[in-house]
Amino acid sequence: MKSGFTKIAAVLAAIAAWSASPSLADGIYISPLRVTLSPPSRSAVFMLTNSSMTRLDFHAHVYRWTQDGADDLLTATSAALLSPPIFSIEPGRTQSIRVGLLAPQASASETQYRVVIDRVPSGDPLPGVIVMVLHLSLPVFVPPSNEVIPTLEWSARRIDARHVALTAANRGGMHVQITSLTTSTDVAGANSVTNQMAY
Repeated sequence: MKSGFTKIAAVLAAIAAWSASPSLADGIYISPLRVTLSPPSRSAVFMLTNSSMTRLDFHAHVYRWTQDGADDLLTATSAALLSPPIFSIEPGRTQSIRVGLLAPQASASETQYRVVIDRVPSGDPLPGVIVMVLHLSLPVFVPPSNEVIPTLEWSARRIDARHVALTAANRGGMHVQITSLTTSTDVAGANSVTNQMAY
């Protein structure tokens, strides 16, 4: 990137373990929002609480998670197990979902999975009524066998006279969570973008 073209200040976090406050979506509280499976524990639990007035039905799956550029790729895996895969939650009740590794994993880089939880609509929708189906995708991280650090490479590409595309490529062995990004130029004020869920 050319000097004086733009200045970039990024606050980055490579987090090994993090528990978030429950979030509310479609009458469901979820906690935590992500988990890390590390020795000696090879399993973790997500807690789902139904705060609605009706019973809710769900299907759950666990996938190997990789990325191709900006696209998330989910593939079937036999290395991790999820229980239960099908369940219902009555009003005011809580259901635990356990995700775990079937065997210890020794890898030079971090391994990532996604727990995908889909609500199964009950009954037939009324004519002309659009039913919004809840879809949750929760990250699961498995640290490498040896300590590694993320390594980000930033680049900028001018799109037109008013826009620049910034790209960050992670060349390291662990995920990076970008918590905030501030850009500034010599002729304009600073712009800040915050997205706590950007990996």
